[in-house]
Amino acid sequence: MGCGLADGIAVEFLTSGLSFQPYEVKTRSGHRKFSYTKITVSREVGEEISENAGEFEPVLVTFDGVVQDRYMFHPEAVKLHNENATLTLYDGEKILEKGTVNKHFQHTTLEEVIAFIIGRRQDPNGVIVGVKPPDSGIEDSRVANDNTLGRSGIVGQIFNVLTASLGVRLADTSININDATPYEAMKKVADSFSLTTWVDADGYFNYGVRGTNPNAIVVGADDDQARLKEYNVTVGSGKVTEIILQGQYAYTSYDFDGIYQSRKTTDMFSYGKATLSGAEGGRSLKPQQTVSASKPKDVEDAAQRELLKHYMNRKNGNLVLNGGASTAKAQLTKLAVGDVITASGEIEEHCTRSVDTGTFAVQSVQHTLDSRRGWLVDVGVAALPGNGIETESWLYDPATDQQWESVDDVEPISL
Repeated sequence: MGCGLADGIAVEFLTSGLSFQPYEVKTRSGHRKFSYTKITVSREVGEEISENAGEFEPVLVTFDGVVQDRYMFHPEAVKLHNENATLTLYDGEKILEKGTVNKHFQHTTLEEVIAFIIGRRQDPNGVIVGVKPPDSGIEDSRVANDNTLGRSGIVGQIFNVLTASLGVRLADTSININDATPYEAMKKVADSFSLTTWVDADGYFNYGVRGTNPNAIVVGADDDQARLKEYNVTVGSGKVTEIILQGQYAYTSYDFDGIYQSRKTTDMFSYGKATLSGAEGGRSLKPQQTVSASKPKDVEDAAQRELLKHYMNRKNGNLVLNGGASTAKAQLTKLAVGDVITASGEIEEHCTRSVDTGTFAVQSVQHTLDSRRGWLVDVGVAALPGNGIETESWLYDPATDQQWESVDDVEPISL
């Protein structure tokens, strides 16, 4: 099956050495969900896999010689039928369901906690080969300077919003894990620190934020990188253009022994505001509940994240791309959650009306390859604000009605 791919599709078992070309392939990946691929092969190939594949070994699926993703083979994943066989390959993270973690971490770095948890897995065939911590610095020059993205640097602007608002905190932590699988333990850590986790094509366990080095694709340009087949994006009601959040305020003061202590006050509050740049109309939200952050900049970042979430929830849907007719086949093959798609104004829907185009964050990816439909890529997307988000923060004392733009303007408190 070619589907517009010169070298076709290949499935490679990295431990046993098995390799074959399937009849049909369907893959699925999404936020906080296990990825998987369902493959149809001949009955003879299915029997060979059942007899010779290693238990829980790593498997690569490639399109035209480009790795689409790395999966794990489960010994019960092959189903034999009269004329063919079906095989389900699972997300590499599922290997973390094998093993046990019992550990009380106290004042330990997040990096050390994750390395310990991953090290407790039972993984003799190396589905996961190591841990890759998030980079301390984010390089955005590739996105900002890539002329193929065009459109007045819109992707560069969006990229800066995403990376600024979704940063990873690598502070010391204390966490208790009792009789849990590595997967359960890792989920507890990920939920506590708002981390996303995944296994990359090289077998490394990653944690942090997907999309800090995004694959970027344009649809609708004259030289279509990605040939658009369907555009199914809708815009909901309830437009929000501004969010103001309130948090506590923590300050540092001397105690009676002359030692610095971090304390929280109920007399002063931190505020953060996020506004859609260039937006007209819409509502301003000011939730009554306070956020857990105690520094003005942290409250400001929280407001930015909340406004971005509202924007993405209001305008979303899916794009269906014709992979076989697209020129950016390698990019489509590697398309993943966190990547960016720009739909230009040159797209028209059903030749009757212009599409409300823009820039979108990829939320899910589904590849379907078969002889009847060819290669289709169904991409779940959520819109990103084209003009960016403006933010600010301040401190406020309701008793005196005083406001400070910076913590440095507040006189230190001594006890």
